[in-house]
Amino acid sequence: TEGVSPVHGGGKRAFYLSTKGSIVYSDIKYADGDYIIFGKETAGIDESILRANYESCIRIPMRGDIRSLNLANSVAIVTYEALRQLGFAGFNMQGRLRSNK
Repeated sequence: TEGVSPVHGGGKRAFYLSTKGSIVYSDIKYADGDYIIFGKETAGIDESILRANYESCIRIPMRGDIRSLNLANSVAIVTYEALRQLGFAGFNMQGRLRSNK
């Protein structure tokens, strides 16, 4: 959310992705220079780190009894939301077909 301001060294913000987070990743207004921290696929981020930074713990909403997504999917979802908000700066925005057939 816009009120979330987990500022760390150098004025940079860090967000910690966890199933234990209370803020939905898409509710954050990402800024250039933000960090998104992902944990190990098998264990996530250590709970002591989450506890010390709980105000900046974000999550991907899950349906029903689904516990979590795999790490690669989680990274793609959250990273591309941040990039989308930043206008995909430096990305190729135009696709091209290889032939006229």
